Amino acid sequence: MNRAFLVFFCILICLIDIKTRRIPDTLLALWLLYMLFSDLYTKNTASAEHIAAGTALFLLFFLLFSLTSGTLGFGDVKLAGVLAYALNLDQTLVMCLFSAFLCLIVYAVGILCYHWEKSVKIPFAPFLGAGALMAVFLC
Repeated sequence: MNRAFLVFFCILICLIDIKTRRIPDTLLALWLLYMLFSDLYTKNTASAEHIAAGTALFLLFFLLFSLTSGTLGFGDVKLAGVLAYALNLDQTLVMCLFSAFLCLIVYAVGILCYHWEKSVKIPFAPFLGAGALMAVFLC
């Protein structure tokens, strides 16, 4: 996994999500195809673990998406699956925990200091990206 490409991808997705509140499917698909062909080209033996992690996290986020009726966007669901494919299992767990914790802190500061209403929606992709980068550089 190329760290520079992951950093570029995370920053690009975060900026797009902050500006448009959308995560382009084409960008996610291109990155997923890049990783799949990279795994095939390098004969990566861990690709089964990556596929399992990506699928499992996609399904978990899809369940959250289904149960919370719109508080989590479907782009975030797809992004979580793609990021989990890029990471190993330990890194995926770190990404999930860090992104949820960071989002909780930002939301709490917003409510306490800026008097946000509880209905304020903030994009989750920047937190997923930060969690993925933290996981790659820590694990």
